[in-house]
Amino acid sequence: RALLALWTLALLGLLYFTSSRGGWIGAMAGFGGLILAHYYHNPAPWRARLAALIKKRWPVALAILAALAFIAALVWLFIRQEQLPTHGSFFQSRGDFWGPAWQLFSQRPLIGSGPHTFITAYLERVSVPPGTVYNYAHNIYLDLLSGSGLIGLGGFAFLCCVVIKTLLRRLRAARGLDLAAVIGAAGAAAAFLVHGLFDSVHHTSPTAAWTFAILLGAALGSPRQGAPAQRWRLAGFLLLPVFAWINLWWLIPYQAGVDASARGDWQAAATQFDRAAGRDPALALTHQQRGLSYAFLAEQGQPGALEQAMFSFTQAARLDPAYAMNWANLGALQIAADDYAAAQASLEEAVHRAPRCALCWLNLGDARLFAGDGSGATQAYQKALQLYPAAADAPVWGADPLQSAVQRSWRAAHPPAAAKTLEELEAAVRA
Repeated sequence: RALLALWTLALLGLLYFTSSRGGWIGAMAGFGGLILAHYYHNPAPWRARLAALIKKRWPVALAILAALAFIAALVWLFIRQEQLPTHGSFFQSRGDFWGPAWQLFSQRPLIGSGPHTFITAYLERVSVPPGTVYNYAHNIYLDLLSGSGLIGLGGFAFLCCVVIKTLLRRLRAARGLDLAAVIGAAGAAAAFLVHGLFDSVHHTSPTAAWTFAILLGAALGSPRQGAPAQRWRLAGFLLLPVFAWINLWWLIPYQAGVDASARGDWQAAATQFDRAAGRDPALALTHQQRGLSYAFLAEQGQPGALEQAMFSFTQAARLDPAYAMNWANLGALQIAADDYAAAQASLEEAVHRAPRCALCWLNLGDARLFAGDGSGATQAYQKALQLYPAAADAPVWGADPLQSAVQRSWRAAHPPAAAKTLEELEAAVRA
């Protein structure tokens, strides 16, 4: 018990240093679940202790003061977290995620838009780049509503009811280690469900797998006395390895291609992505990775590689049009192929999808310049500099007189700011 207590304290310290406010709330819900489960199992000792405590004024007063001090400390910690530069305000930091998810749900409230479609709605509202790609809504329930609608949320609610009903039945009869397992399962379920209000913890596979294993073990590990063993219920779990094998069959060549890319072996990567695209031609990410591999091969001079790269990014843009970089990469390849009209169209789509992407505007300027549209190229170059002023110092402006003129004009209108003094920098660090 002493070792477990030390381990628990270490984990609490680690949890604090994660700086995850949702994780903190989920942990508190988990501890609350442990206490409530213990009370439900045997309420008499709790009631007796409470009755004895109420008769003594000083212990009651100290308990109230301790509770208030604990709550005040939590509030202070949350306020401190609000002031960190890596955090937004508690609810505002989730606004960029919850809005697109709710929009998806409102469009198809009964069945949703399909699992894992949140990213498309997110990309339609946020410019990526320079924003970051997020694949989920940071809320289990909004993920369910946006992807599976009311039917999906209803299925999840039914699952929760079955789990809770099973845990409550086990709590009454369990003893010893079985009781510890069931109480732990109740705490795990509470932490998972409450933390799920602020994070999509079901997308983190180990977290979901641990919780699932704990609940499954608690549900099946203590059969009721006299109840027949219903082994047929476990037959359904035999389907899981089958689906897992099919999923691996899809993903193994993709993973092999990623590994080859990391080694810089672009020929092996392209071969693996060819195989992956053949197995799952509807996965946009496979075409995107295949296009990158063939683009590197084209840079190395391999015949036909540029055409293969353009084909792959055309497929990626068709399957996933909301991701601006599919269009931007396609446009860059079309510039390399001297197809400036097609490059303009692709890069126009890129800046439409990601209006704050400076590199997209820069490439659009190149496409317009090579196509003979000097005025349009100037506008695109100016937009790129407006979004990313540091680009004025990049070595990309001397290839053409128009580019040099845009650079000189920008520098004349935006002289560099004076360097900060050491005292100003130290003051900024202290702040």
